[in-house]
Amino acid sequence: NDVTLNLRIQHDKKIWVSVTALLGLEVARALITPDSIIIINRLQGMYIKKPFSYVNQYAGKQVNYQTLEALLVGNAIPQLLNESADISTNNANTVISGSMQTMLYKLILGPDFKVSQTNLDNPQAGQHLQVTNSAFIQAGTRIVPSQIDIASAVANKKIQISLHYNSVDFDKTLEYPFSIPDRFTPVD
Repeated sequence: NDVTLNLRIQHDKKIWVSVTALLGLEVARALITPDSIIIINRLQGMYIKKPFSYVNQYAGKQVNYQTLEALLVGNAIPQLLNESADISTNNANTVISGSMQTMLYKLILGPDFKVSQTNLDNPQAGQHLQVTNSAFIQAGTRIVPSQIDIASAVANKKIQISLHYNSVDFDKTLEYPFSIPDRFTPVD
C-alpha cells in the first residue's frame, strides 16, 4: 500500500513514525526505542506493545536498535565495521563481508563510499534481510539515500518495504507526540 511516512529519529534514543493514507488521515503511529516497540492502529482502534526483541522474528537476533536506525538513514551497521571483516573490491565498489555469530553479512559501498546494499543472512534460522539504497540526495552538507528498499524473509514471513524520502532535515528540535487512547485495545 502507498502511504506517507513522517519519520523522526533522535539518535540512539527513539524512532517516531506517523503513517498517513489518502486525504492525510493518520492510520498508524509507532514509537521504537532501544527497549520497545509500540504501534497504534488508528483504523482498528488497536495497539501492540512489545520488547525490541520482537523485531528479531523478522530480521534475526543480531539486529538491534542501532542496526535499525542505521538502515533507515542509509548508514553502515556499526557492528559490521570490525577488524575481522574481509574487504575486497568489485568493479568500483568496495565489499565488506564476514560473519557475526550465526549471521553472514555483506556490505557493498559505492565509489563514493556510501552504502548501496546491506545483506544479513542467517542460514540456520532461514532469515534473510536485504537493504538497498539506490538513489541519493543532498541534505544540507550531507548526502543521504532517498530510496531505501528493505526485503526481509524469515521462514514463511516476508516483508517488503520501499521508502522514498522527499525531504530530509538534520539537527532540528522535534517533538515526538505519542499516547495510546484509552479506548484502544491491546493486541498480542
